[in-house]
Amino acid sequence: MALIRLLALLGMAGGVMVSGCAKAPTATQRDLSARLQRAERLISQAKTVEARSLLQGTLLSQPEDWQVAFAVFNFWKSRGRVTDALAAGKWILDHRDDYTQPSRLPPEEASAVALTVASLVYETKSPGAALSFAELAYQLDPTSAPAANDLAWTLADGDIDPHRALPLARQAVRGASPAEAAAYMDTLGWAYYKVGNVAQSIQWLEKAIRKAPDEAELRSHLAVAQLAAKNVGRAYVEAHKALYLHPGHKEAIATTQKIKRTYRYDPPGPL
Repeated sequence: MALIRLLALLGMAGGVMVSGCAKAPTATQRDLSARLQRAERLISQAKTVEARSLLQGTLLSQPEDWQVAFAVFNFWKSRGRVTDALAAGKWILDHRDDYTQPSRLPPEEASAVALTVASLVYETKSPGAALSFAELAYQLDPTSAPAANDLAWTLADGDIDPHRALPLARQAVRGASPAEAAAYMDTLGWAYYKVGNVAQSIQWLEKAIRKAPDEAELRSHLAVAQLAAKNVGRAYVEAHKALYLHPGHKEAIATTQKIKRTYRYDPPGPL
């Protein structure tokens, strides 16, 4: 499953810097807070260009401080400004070796930024465009289960290299937290489907659904896999469950239409 990971780290960095809840805010933190508040006012006045200029100036005024860059990134991301968040994230990645304050930028934190950028690019552009960022996220922190999962998903769902996706997806499942397990099992099941191992695909997708039965995407993936195994009735049921959970789910709609068109299967009554 594609994962647009909310970076708690970014929220923590922004909160500490802006609010200074643990210590009295420094002059730099007070200046940053004032700039972010001003940018918020500019956006509320539909002056996005001015807000961009202000925050770009903020980055240039503290080029060695990665927490300032993270705060700007988090500002745009939390407001749903995808284009600006992408620009801020790419800025961090391009300058990741230049930061010295308050320390060198830890690789796992740079990896988390690359992971978010990859996910945003994947959702707005294409798997191919996201691949370089997914690769970078994993390169920076090869022990990260989220980075392994995101790279596996990009390789498999984008039909780039599903065979390479399999060991990455297995790594992600082994390292998954309870909250991540269903999504990562879905990635592994989908990778198995993409390489043609339908039996293993169904096994892992069913495991994912047992952990997250109300996720439409998981049920839609299982419907596709069941149909590939010629289990038409099971595919029909899973596709309709997906549509019950998410009436506009495009993949589930396509699966039900394929079942009706190819197999003339459309039983009456409730499932």
